[in-house]
Amino acid sequence: LSGVAIDDTSIYWAEPKLGNIIQCPLAGCPTFTPFASGQVKPAKLDVAKGTLFWSADGAIMSCATSGCAGTPAIFAQNQVGAYAIAHDATTLYWTLLENDGKVLSCPLAGCTTPTVLADRQAQPAALAVDDASVYWANSGGGTVMRVMK
Repeated sequence: LSGVAIDDTSIYWAEPKLGNIIQCPLAGCPTFTPFASGQVKPAKLDVAKGTLFWSADGAIMSCATSGCAGTPAIFAQNQVGAYAIAHDATTLYWTLLENDGKVLSCPLAGCTTPTVLADRQAQPAALAVDDASVYWANSGGGTVMRVMK
């Protein structure tokens, strides 16, 4: 297992080796049916405004929490090493987990060209946001960094 996210009704998690995203009611579920399958190394997840976002190798994917029948949408493409993911009221943030990693963002409403908030980071592996800043931990350098929004 990898990332986990919750909303008011469900818990979601990634199965990277199987390429699945699983959804289960918070009350529990006796069996697990993939919410989305065929994903390439899904890693971290985040739920914002009725949409589930997840990082996969090469993209940030999304699907309405009401159901992901068919093919999930590509929120941001060409994101090799996409990993940690978080949001605030208007924006989705993610990292590219590489030796020369990046921290990026796009409006929740849609992503045409991601904004690079930080580059040349040493494997940014964890991410958090508050009202003023974006924070991340560089696993390759043992540092915690911050950039103002």
